[in-house]
Amino acid sequence: MPSSSKVVSEKSARPLKNPTYERRRQEGLCIACGKRPPAEGKTRCPACMSTHNKGTKKRFHARVRAGKCGCGATRSKRFTTCKRCREKNKRNMKKAGPKYRRRVKLAAFEAYGGAKCRCCGLEEITVLNLDHINGGGCQHEKELGSLGTNLYTHVRSLEYPPGYQVLCSNCNIGKHHNDGVCPIHGNKLI
Repeated sequence: MPSSSKVVSEKSARPLKNPTYERRRQEGLCIACGKRPPAEGKTRCPACMSTHNKGTKKRFHARVRAGKCGCGATRSKRFTTCKRCREKNKRNMKKAGPKYRRRVKLAAFEAYGGAKCRCCGLEEITVLNLDHINGGGCQHEKELGSLGTNLYTHVRSLEYPPGYQVLCSNCNIGKHHNDGVCPIHGNKLI
């Protein structure tokens, strides 16, 4: 039998309410079946985790269909989650958000020719934008809400349709104010 000192995560080290589960955990066995060792850092073996996850997913979707938050708590009509879950998601997004936005932005740039301004060749990611080739960015912003990451996720959801190009902020604004010609570099931008 595996030793109980193999417990890795802080969550699995907490005492369990069910005495049978607690005994199995201390013996180094899966808490559900009691036959196999748990996956590293977990309390269940891979087979039991799969079954448990399927049941959890079913319960989650049943709660959402019933008009509740996925955790089972009552939610307001305005939101799809309860206040506690919204706060938890907000904290998680503060940590993961910047990395996610950068990843989505880079993927969009790669789909449209790379992270390089089509006019001047600038490669500084912080000043690069997706430009609507035929104009209409202001109207598109009104339809989507604010653009920013929304534009990158929007074009990703449409599988990167034609009609966009990568420009730096200077060339993009210059094109907008100078009838499609970059005033800095004199290039006619589509």
